[in-house]
Amino acid sequence: MSRMGGLFLLNCLGNACWIFAWHYEQVALSLVIMLVILTSLLLIQQRFGIFLPGTPARERFFVHIPFAIYLGWIAVATIANTTALLVHINWLPAMSPGWALIMCGVATIFTLLAIFGRNNIPYALVSLWALAGINLKRSAAGGAENENIIIAASVCMVVIGLAIIIQLFRSRKSMIRTRH
Repeated sequence: MSRMGGLFLLNCLGNACWIFAWHYEQVALSLVIMLVILTSLLLIQQRFGIFLPGTPARERFFVHIPFAIYLGWIAVATIANTTALLVHINWLPAMSPGWALIMCGVATIFTLLAIFGRNNIPYALVSLWALAGINLKRSAAGGAENENIIIAASVCMVVIGLAIIIQLFRSRKSMIRTRH
């Protein structure tokens, strides 16, 4: 807890404030608060050296994995909150299928950075879950306007899946080299 300093308290306060802002439809304020939550998690990740080599297994299991999943969820939620704000202010491009394609790409880029920059596989699994949710929702809605989004989300899922596999092999090779 001492390594987190006040960051976790800031994060918790941010969560409580976000719930009220969202509930009372203060969409712009909710996005600002979401960015505070995201920033606090990124700083916590930095302080803990999440998924950097040499961390004891117990800390990885009880600290790194939960915070990695939480960071993944907040990253996805930040993208959704941004889109909600743009729709709320009637910014027309945010209401188009093209915006969904862009957001799938943004999520994939952030996920690739997490995978290759931090070996953060739990974060990537959250992204896969979110993209699968987009696929399911768009498939259920049907229509030609959803086909490109389904294809893009599927391609993003394949890219992330391949990145996970590549990183797992790279990590395994690295562990084998350090043992010998």
